[in-house]
Amino acid sequence: DAVGRTNESDQRKDDETLAKGRHYHAMVFQSWSGKHRSIHFVAGRWVLAKHSSRWLRRTTRQIIALLASFHLYVTGEAYDGASENRTWQNRTLDIKLRELIPDLIESPGDASEAMEVSDVDVETMAQPHLDEDASEAVEGSRGDGETVVAPPLDPTRRKFGADELPLDMHVASKHPSIDDLFVIALADFSHAIKKITNAVERGNLRQGEQLLPITMEMMRDVYVAGTDINGPEGAIMLFPSLCMEIFQKTAKNRMRVSFAVKLHSASMHKCILQYRNRISDRIPPEHFEAVLTHIVKTNRWTDVMNNSRNKGCEKISAVDHRHVFELLDYASYFEQWKQAPPTRMS
Repeated sequence: DAVGRTNESDQRKDDETLAKGRHYHAMVFQSWSGKHRSIHFVAGRWVLAKHSSRWLRRTTRQIIALLASFHLYVTGEAYDGASENRTWQNRTLDIKLRELIPDLIESPGDASEAMEVSDVDVETMAQPHLDEDASEAVEGSRGDGETVVAPPLDPTRRKFGADELPLDMHVASKHPSIDDLFVIALADFSHAIKKITNAVERGNLRQGEQLLPITMEMMRDVYVAGTDINGPEGAIMLFPSLCMEIFQKTAKNRMRVSFAVKLHSASMHKCILQYRNRISDRIPPEHFEAVLTHIVKTNRWTDVMNNSRNKGCEKISAVDHRHVFELLDYASYFEQWKQAPPTRMS
């Protein structure tokens, strides 16, 4: 009309003819080098009516090549678990793990030599802790007076057997514009820790020569047996970071990364050591050894992935950095876990 107002029905018709974006996509560049201040910026944003792995592959390669023209070299890609992202990576990744680390694969008859580390490094590696209890040692008693210290990830391993790592997994692709440069598929920590928690929740995995079970149900039973749940009213809680919501999964709390992390925390480790004898009539205390090992290894992996400086972690700045071998050791642990028989606990 005369003052610029639009008829409501006409406005509604205009809205109906406008194309609506159904997919929102963003690409962010982030540097992780410990040698200088990190660089972080949005490289591209899109509102798409349709989303496909073909579009992702083409656009990602274009962005990577464009960044290289400004001397910003992409060496890794991180993404969530959406189906189009997995399809895109399946089409893009064409380099196997064995092609990236040939010098770390143990050949037949090749004796592995331990990496020389200083006393400080060894002491640092013995701190696989996470939450507010992390400043204390992850140790406890079996009930017979013997002190138990769970082993951290091993930073001294330099070679791995052919059956210890998923060497045939496609993990990288060639850079679209720079020769001899690879772009590695990077796992997103938040999604990875939740997938690990889901596997523990299903409780159909066993570990070690004795095929000991690793289940969330075992952790919950120990926690319920403790005084934090069944103790006298007003008593001091020994493990305040733990709660029943960690074990009682719902559609909402299943997405909470903090709960997944707390399930694999030093508090959970101490809780098991302190209370597992209370349920020995149902679960022998020795059956928790695989659970304890899993918690310690995953706890340390969490520290490395989050660059927890108070746990002796630092940004990886070299191909032979000690954290590289810790992460490979964790991957080796999970490869053995993956190959374990899927037999449920009776």
